[in-house]
Amino acid sequence: MMTLMIEELEVSQQEMEQNTDFGEALQEAVTSVGDKFGLYDVMLHHGPITSACLATQAGIPERLARLWLNVQAAGNHLGHQRKTDLYALWSNWAPSH
Repeated sequence: MMTLMIEELEVSQQEMEQNTDFGEALQEAVTSVGDKFGLYDVMLHHGPITSACLATQAGIPERLARLWLNVQAAGNHLGHQRKTDLYALWSNWAPSH
């Protein structure tokens, strides 16, 4: 029975590592989208912004802007105020390029 518990623990740890790897890969892809479409630049120059405004400013579909913003907010890479539905870069944010 003890062996089973250790094996379960090892599987759980392996799954956690895979989830971490997936999360890092997803964040890298999301950052790439932000760079490619100039989303960080729009946010930097515009300030707090809605997904519709970001989409208009960047020339992308609103659905893509909303998805990108939500993934960034979920990863705590930018702030989201639910009451106003505004997204903003953190004050200590700096471009990676």
